[in-house]
Amino acid sequence: MDDNELERFKSHINLPEYAATLGYTFSRQESSRAAVTMRHPDTDDKVIIKRGGDGHYVYFSVRDDNDNGTIIDFCQRRRRGSLGEVRKELRGYIGDSRPKPPLPEYVHALEIADADRPGVQKRVNQMVQPATSLYLNGRGIRPETLTDSRFVGTWREDSRGNAIFLHRDVEGISGYEVKNRGYTGFAKGGVKAVWASNAKVTDTTLAFTEATIDAFSYHQLRGGPDHRYASTGGALSPHQHELIGKMIRKMPPHGVVITAFDKDAIGDKLAATITEIAATANPGIRVVRDVPSIGKDWNDELKLKEQAYIRAVETQRRRAVGRSRGAELAR
Repeated sequence: MDDNELERFKSHINLPEYAATLGYTFSRQESSRAAVTMRHPDTDDKVIIKRGGDGHYVYFSVRDDNDNGTIIDFCQRRRRGSLGEVRKELRGYIGDSRPKPPLPEYVHALEIADADRPGVQKRVNQMVQPATSLYLNGRGIRPETLTDSRFVGTWREDSRGNAIFLHRDVEGISGYEVKNRGYTGFAKGGVKAVWASNAKVTDTTLAFTEATIDAFSYHQLRGGPDHRYASTGGALSPHQHELIGKMIRKMPPHGVVITAFDKDAIGDKLAATITEIAATANPGIRVVRDVPSIGKDWNDELKLKEQAYIRAVETQRRRAVGRSRGAELAR
């Protein structure tokens, strides 16, 4: 099952726009730039839609306390279908093929609600910067990549062994992605900005990926000494547009921007958006689309190349689990 596809549905598909296609109408008097209220004229259902710090659109029904969640829940409750049927339905809403419903412009780009930067910073301060990560090693990313001067300080590990990728904007740390086996999340109270590697004054190339793991993977596969990296974590908000424009503006005019997004429709859409931003922010810079030769993303290609290393890591992990269980039984 492709959990990444579900994550994309939650952040890439504008929930107010989708609700409008199901007959929900916009209530201007009850809406703001951070929360949209919509009603269905036939069922009298009334929903309030917001956008969380992780970029996911979320909703709750005023009529039913059990009716809440993401676009997955919204679709499943109203279409009465299985998860497979929901996937099939929502795939048709990815990309630019469907026209936008006639809603106010701010509804198309809801502001992030419920930010808690002090809380985010406090949790980050409690995390460690390890020399390596068993989870990331299991994805084919070697310790020498994780300790490279490009990446030191841009990621952490929490007490549960989750890999943490820090997002920053002009005010500092704004939030963080959380990754582990079968799990992807974002900091509670955080604001999705941009994850970025460390930069050097001699850099001439800026590579954008969708996921931070793909940035690490790209570096290990094709990176050069003059490459810096950034990842968007999915669909771009207006806040991210501004940040990305500033990053591209700082690059030399003879430099290169690589749009190394996934090899699919969403990746192509993100690449086109970055190209548009670059044309305004740094008109002389060259933009190049780069996609993996194998698989959908750069980590797919890396995992194939690093199969022997990944097997060794998995063996090490299983032995560690076995020793831990043996120690517990011996108590």
